[in-house]
Amino acid sequence: MAIKDDIIFWFNVPPKVEKGAFNYLTEHWPATVYYVILNDLADYRKRNHWDDHDFGNAVVIKLWEEEDVDSCITTICASHPSAIHIINGFTNTIQKKVRAALKGSPARIGVYTERPAYYGNVFERLTRRIGLFIKYYAIRLRDEKTTDFVLPLGEKGTKAFASLGWKKEKLFPFMYNPIIIPPSPIDQKRNGPIRFVYVGRFYYKTKGIDILMKACDLLSGLWTLDLVGGYGKDKNKVIDWSTSHNNISFIGNWKSEDVVTNLQDYDVVIVPSKFDGWNLLVNESISAGVGCISSDEAVSHELILASGAGKVYHWSRPNELARLMQDVINKPELVQQWRSNALSYRDRIGSEAVGNYLISILNSVYYRSDYTPKCPWI
Repeated sequence: MAIKDDIIFWFNVPPKVEKGAFNYLTEHWPATVYYVILNDLADYRKRNHWDDHDFGNAVVIKLWEEEDVDSCITTICASHPSAIHIINGFTNTIQKKVRAALKGSPARIGVYTERPAYYGNVFERLTRRIGLFIKYYAIRLRDEKTTDFVLPLGEKGTKAFASLGWKKEKLFPFMYNPIIIPPSPIDQKRNGPIRFVYVGRFYYKTKGIDILMKACDLLSGLWTLDLVGGYGKDKNKVIDWSTSHNNISFIGNWKSEDVVTNLQDYDVVIVPSKFDGWNLLVNESISAGVGCISSDEAVSHELILASGAGKVYHWSRPNELARLMQDVINKPELVQQWRSNALSYRDRIGSEAVGNYLISILNSVYYRSDYTPKCPWI
């Protein structure tokens, strides 16, 4: 077996949403894994308990505590000439600093990244698509020769980077994979109204909660909706709307570590994204053993398509979302069917499965060129 090299992850901020698979790697890679972090978490993230200080077996280097950040990065790169560098994104500050430090060296580089952010109204989407295509095409011309592999989030991300001219053999679909300990299944058989829940930012442009609001106004029968979040540009509009409906409640915020457990109190999770890099609520819903109705712009909706633990609708169609929600209200047996499908599938998105997939990618790129990794969740 080939001797493995050290791995250096480069982050703009401490990892959270991707940490399950990455921490698994730190515990199973037969060499040292470093987490090098440029900035501390923002205060609002800390208030939501994102700073749990669980970094697996990684050696953590906090650049914000260094007097000369650029010099420290240069020293790290120079002292690990054979390391595999995995960088967060093509446009973040940290990648600019790391690539500058590695320039001219035979460094081995991989990148994990969301797709370009095409969102907004029709005009904004068109403008963004044109502008970002030019920007990311130029990035590809600049970085492709020095980048050994790219981990775009989801099949949507993989297709986006392929359309920019990246060689398909360098692209491996990936996901955000937070640390989730799947709770034990609980008996959810109960009578009464169907309980829907939305968790996230109250922001129309990307999170699509306005689509959910329009859909709810089309529903009939017995149902409730809880809105969890309490932050975002459209917070006041959403809360005001909820007060005009007897079966809709704004219940405030949840700590991030409580989301999966709390979801078990519901029948169906709603993810009405208009644009996401990878919406984690689908991961959390499946891990909780709860069905999910998601738009096709969540990116993580591919988990629903693969598992059968819910339904997917076109992101811009509130009538279609309303039809899927009404189906559950009319046929509550769907709740149990989706729950069973989620529980049967959830190990495929666990940290062990995704972490081993990442290890297989590294082995195929650097140590076993004849091996093709298999994505566990698709």
